[in-house]
Amino acid sequence: MNNEQQTPKGQSDFSQVGQYVQKFLPYWPLFIVSVALSLVVAYIKLRADQPMYVAYGKIKLKDPNKGTDSKVLDELNIVGEKKSVEDEIMVLRSTSLMQEVVKRLNLNVSVYNEGRVRVEELYKGNSPVRFIPLHRDSINGGGTYYFKVDWTKGEIEIDNQHVPLNGIVRIGETDYRVVPTPTYNKHVVGKNYFAVFNSVEGAANDLISGLGANAISNSSWVIDVNLTIAVPEKGKEVLSALFKVYNEFAIIDKNETANRTLDFIEDRLATVALDLDSVESKAVEFQSEHAISDLPAQAGAYWSKASEFEQQKSQIDLQLNLLNNIKSTILSGGTMPALGGLTDPSLTSALGAYQQAQTTLQQLETTEGNKSDLVVAAKDKVENQRKAVLDNIANVQRGLIATRSSYGNLMGLNMGRLRSNPQTAKAMATISRQQNVKNTIYNYLLEKREETQLNSASTIADMKVLESPSAYGPVSPVPKAFYTKWLLIGLAIPAGFVFIKDLFNRKVQMRSEIEQKTSVPIVAEISQINTDNPVVIREGKRTAVAEQFRVLRTNLTFMGLTDNSNTILVASSSSGEGKSFVAINLAISFTLIGKKVALLELDLRKPKVSKLLEVRNDVGISNYLVNQASINDIIKPTEFKDFFVLPSGIVPPNPAELLQKDRFRQLMAEAKERFDYVILDSAPLGPVADSFLLKDYADATVYIVRQNKTQRSYLKMIEEFNTKKKFKNLCIVFNGLRKRGLSYGGYGYNGYANGDGYYVNEDADGGIKVLGNRIKKFVGLKS
Repeated sequence: MNNEQQTPKGQSDFSQVGQYVQKFLPYWPLFIVSVALSLVVAYIKLRADQPMYVAYGKIKLKDPNKGTDSKVLDELNIVGEKKSVEDEIMVLRSTSLMQEVVKRLNLNVSVYNEGRVRVEELYKGNSPVRFIPLHRDSINGGGTYYFKVDWTKGEIEIDNQHVPLNGIVRIGETDYRVVPTPTYNKHVVGKNYFAVFNSVEGAANDLISGLGANAISNSSWVIDVNLTIAVPEKGKEVLSALFKVYNEFAIIDKNETANRTLDFIEDRLATVALDLDSVESKAVEFQSEHAISDLPAQAGAYWSKASEFEQQKSQIDLQLNLLNNIKSTILSGGTMPALGGLTDPSLTSALGAYQQAQTTLQQLETTEGNKSDLVVAAKDKVENQRKAVLDNIANVQRGLIATRSSYGNLMGLNMGRLRSNPQTAKAMATISRQQNVKNTIYNYLLEKREETQLNSASTIADMKVLESPSAYGPVSPVPKAFYTKWLLIGLAIPAGFVFIKDLFNRKVQMRSEIEQKTSVPIVAEISQINTDNPVVIREGKRTAVAEQFRVLRTNLTFMGLTDNSNTILVASSSSGEGKSFVAINLAISFTLIGKKVALLELDLRKPKVSKLLEVRNDVGISNYLVNQASINDIIKPTEFKDFFVLPSGIVPPNPAELLQKDRFRQLMAEAKERFDYVILDSAPLGPVADSFLLKDYADATVYIVRQNKTQRSYLKMIEEFNTKKKFKNLCIVFNGLRKRGLSYGGYGYNGYANGDGYYVNEDADGGIKVLGNRIKKFVGLKS
């Protein structure tokens, strides 16, 4: 017993795979031609395609949450700003940075050599000349121009211009200096040079399309940067320049913020200095006028408390003054300067968020343009943060005003106690207090100016290069992967052709289709032969199709046929499936083993047997059934020994009714008595029901399924016949097998010679027994 895992129809998985292989195997020449052509195309494309390399480097950005390496600088870093890895990757891939790289490296002009099969980009030492724009800020694209270099004359011919080396050529309204490459081999000939003059924007966009940047993890500030490019040396230089430009732009941005802060502080210092000078002048004048040298001890105590409250009010006034300045700056739409001195943490946080939103907006406007979705979203975020800051300022102002009022009341209490003191002391105290307040503000602004200047002087780049740019490749096309892809294409094209061809074919093509749709055993496969003679089996004839009929005869003996059970019904679904052909040759095969056989032509509507065997059909079964002839009158001999035909006779108008007469039962009884085997050639089951009237007379039913003729839908009907036991010992003959596809030899008939993958003949006793045991098992007999 086979232990293989079985499918629902009893086939192993291995068998199913084999069936798929057999479906495509007949078309092997088509596969070979397709694969060969695909590999040739792959070879040509592999030589023609420009190899692409990857330049890569690794950088690290400063984590704003960790500060710098110096605690002093962290404390003084009043112009620091928050960043994110995603934002910095966008900056790295921005057009503004890449355009600066293009300008510095003169990458808007690329030189190529057009070979027979490949266009190769030439860079630096490989290029005979370089085109250097005279004005980097006014470069226009000019298109493609072929050129020739005459080293003897020391000139270049381009765009119908003869320009001396190191001379000036005008392309696309841009002046370029033609600089020869000193190390270039001037003896090289046969080159077809051309140059592509691009705009700075176009060249930058081309480089950005191959630029990639990714953080090594979600929480890391280390970024892997790579650039896919045709020239690895060019890629390394582009990345190096990009890193340098990034740092320079970052430092410029930081210094610009620091400069705005210094301008703000200097303006405030000038104002406070004037106020302080005015107060000090009043103090000197008052003291000179009233000859004040000391104040009573009692008044000193009151003055001390009043001064303390006044100082507290001054701090609040300073806070309110600072808040008013911040509010005025925000309402005017200006950039918020970085200024310390705020004591409220929520306001400090809101101001930080507002500064970050402004910075992000400026970066996006630089990289994306004013009308992009990211810029619009960033503007909305700035407006929301601005409203939040204004709300916070209003809240803080209300609290400060309330506190200031409290200090004013306390100061008023102490000042009331001083009313008993001389008016001169009171006036002096007022002037002193004003002098202290202005002096405190002035010192504070001086301190912040020093801090800002120190921070600006200590500005360093936020990016550190961990791995200098290097390159590897080529990454495309990779020969192994390239050939594999085209090999698969070469296999897919004919496979798709065969699949679509079979998909739209609604007729039975493969034995596997029969086995999948029905459990009825296939007892033989009959090959299609090109001959007009209906007889393919004779005494001594050992052709393949003759052997197939011998196999059919032998296999039918395992279906339960005996000397008493000797009637075989040959049926089919429709006309043209070879039912009469199989019936004739099956009958002849029985005569070759000494059996006397009668073939009844019971397709009374469209008889074919008598015509194929050239037997007279003027008197036949229909005449017998209406009592116009005896059985001896309708039994006609043939050219073959012991083979007799009972022709149909005249085509009657009511064949079904005739087959239900008692006289037909008498005919069948007489035929079975006189002959060893009786074969019934019936009408097709699809259009008429005549064959159903014969099922009770048959001991075995041979159902003909013809390749590329029988509709697949009929297989379901055959399975239903078998399930409902409508016919005795139902079996199938797969007829008309042709060579599939373009194959020759053993695979021409779907890979089978009979049902089990080998030819079986009279001498192959072992094969007969094996197949016979399988059929016996199906019909319930002992092997």
